[in-house]
Amino acid sequence: MLHELFSIFKEEFPRQLQALQQAITGRDLTQIGDISHTLKGMLASLAVTGAAEQASQLEKAARAGHAESLGDALAVFEMEVNGLLSEVEIIMAAVRV
Repeated sequence: MLHELFSIFKEEFPRQLQALQQAITGRDLTQIGDISHTLKGMLASLAVTGAAEQASQLEKAARAGHAESLGDALAVFEMEVNGLLSEVEIIMAAVRV
């Protein structure tokens, strides 16, 4: 079960991150809020609390219409999740054993 959860995350997270980056580039506040909400849930389910909090900040900024702060918020989020997929790979290898 845990391996399956990480496998889904490994597949979906890059897609969601790319969609978030595109939504921010396009200044689509509705999409930013929706994708950030999804990412927040994904990260919280894996207990990646710092990144989940950053996703929450992105969601709040988008829902409040603060488009000017989204670029900086994305940069902080990206720093927070940097290396996360590598860590997931390590955990998946350990879980398989």
